[in-house]
Amino acid sequence: MVDRGSLVSTTAEFGVVRGRTVAESLRSSYPSKLMTLHTASNRGKQALCWLFWAQFGGGAVCGDALSLTITLKPRSTVLSVTQGALKVYRHLQSRWRTREELATVPTSCAIYAEIQDDALFVHAPDATMLYDR
Repeated sequence: MVDRGSLVSTTAEFGVVRGRTVAESLRSSYPSKLMTLHTASNRGKQALCWLFWAQFGGGAVCGDALSLTITLKPRSTVLSVTQGALKVYRHLQSRWRTREELATVPTSCAIYAEIQDDALFVHAPDATMLYDR
């Protein structure tokens, strides 16, 4: 049996309260962590919310699947960044896996966004780094 790694699903939902974007719901589990920072509005302009998507545990390996599902309600503004480069490590062949089995176990990282009327979402991640060993 091929071990499919771990599936880590992270979700965030944002809305506008008194003219400022706020996180209404944040859900994450190890190794993902979500953190937010709110900016003050400037002269009546809409304030944005920073979303930091951190990955703890050293990186991803064979079969890990990281995902972020984000919902922006009308008029919300979110800037999403990562805390550093996502590291993806090649899984070394072990005695119970063949090279053919390893080739069928992808590592993935995905972002799904629902952006409602007049909302703005900007995702500016750091680079992904691939390691051979």
